[in-house]
Amino acid sequence: MDYLKRTGSVSPKIMLKAESLLNVGYQKILTFERPGGGFDWWGRDPALVWLTAYGVQQLTALSKVKEIDMGVIERARNFLINKRQANGSWGDIGNTHSETISYVAHPDFALTAYVTWSLAKAGFANLDASCRYLRNNVNKAKNNPYLLSLAANALLSIDDKDEIGLDILQQLRDIATTEKDICYWKTTGKTASYAYGNAANVEVTALAILAMLEAKTHSDVVNKALQYIVQSRLSSGTWGSTQATILALQSLVSCDALSTTGGDANIDIVLNDKKIDTWKISDSNRDVMQIIDLAQYTQQGANNLKLQVTGNPNVMYQVVTRHYKPWRKDNTPQKPMIDLNVSYDRTTLSRHDTIIATAKLKYNGTSSTYMVIIDLGIPPGFNVDRGDFAELLGGNVIKRYSITPSQVTLYLGDVNPQDEIKFNYHLKAKYPLKAKTPKSTAYEYYSPDVRAESKPQLIEVTE
Repeated sequence: MDYLKRTGSVSPKIMLKAESLLNVGYQKILTFERPGGGFDWWGRDPALVWLTAYGVQQLTALSKVKEIDMGVIERARNFLINKRQANGSWGDIGNTHSETISYVAHPDFALTAYVTWSLAKAGFANLDASCRYLRNNVNKAKNNPYLLSLAANALLSIDDKDEIGLDILQQLRDIATTEKDICYWKTTGKTASYAYGNAANVEVTALAILAMLEAKTHSDVVNKALQYIVQSRLSSGTWGSTQATILALQSLVSCDALSTTGGDANIDIVLNDKKIDTWKISDSNRDVMQIIDLAQYTQQGANNLKLQVTGNPNVMYQVVTRHYKPWRKDNTPQKPMIDLNVSYDRTTLSRHDTIIATAKLKYNGTSSTYMVIIDLGIPPGFNVDRGDFAELLGGNVIKRYSITPSQVTLYLGDVNPQDEIKFNYHLKAKYPLKAKTPKSTAYEYYSPDVRAESKPQLIEVTE
């Protein structure tokens, strides 16, 4: 919203939609606040330090584009300050879900850096002790790009000339991975949001970009790192996990390189040596995303796509391909990290009849995971019995659930190696039809590449 207002690239329709989403998101955040301040994943006691610091960042950003109750931020800040130790650190690292964030290297240092950064962005001034702790313990972060990036953001958000903060940026520059026109930071561990692999690399790279932008230094590294961020975006428009997506977007909209600069240009879209279309880029449409579907122009086998540019538009582009694969008996790899099966007690029934669906999840990972989500597809023309999921919640089988006309989303929370979760739920047919059930999916929230899908089934409802 702030970016749209600053650039003037907003229509009333987009503004209304953005405001609606902000209102819904704000109300959702409030449901997780605990009495006395602070936030918890499930809206239960006790409030969690890391999540509260994250909530402060969200609410601070939201307050710049929308009127909110500033008392929520004040209560959260007070909660965090009351948890701070005499040496300026946050040593009671608390939980993310039901597990401490001890899987992060030097969790006390990581948490202190993150909370200090959040409070600094919220305008809290009394952070000298916390900054002193970070400076005195910066050796804990040596060669760890995640810890270095968090500490740099904390120190430079308070003073963009902080000597230790600037030294950390040089360390980050020295350990960056550079490949042709991109650079990024690899992390072998997990972040506080439990991300690892590509999602963690995006998080760390975005954090490093934000710190360098804060200090207005290392612009050559920033530009190459932004190229990595752009190239890492998935066809869905996200970066694989919520935290990676948020930080990636923050790094992009914070960078002057994304200002509306560049000249007029024509871009010819040429597929298999045939010009399909020409896009004209000017000041009036530079921030407008233009899309073309080339499906009808493709051919079997290899396709050669060219973008022929006249002028200097300074724009980004993305090419996305999609295809379908038939379900096969060998479609599922041997012993995946997550197994999910959804079956029905029958697939032929009459209108107003009820069928029983059975969902079974098994976690084959070697270490615990702290946020597994199941999306159960509701077949078209069926109503789901909400009481089944209320019972699962009451029995602590799930931590939270939400229901839409097409899907039930279940939040399992912690899942340990070899855990098996099995439950039934009821579906009532509303009218005659013959249709395939939607797919059901289980995945790790912070590492969505770890996922399983249940094969769709054909259901017939007669009079």
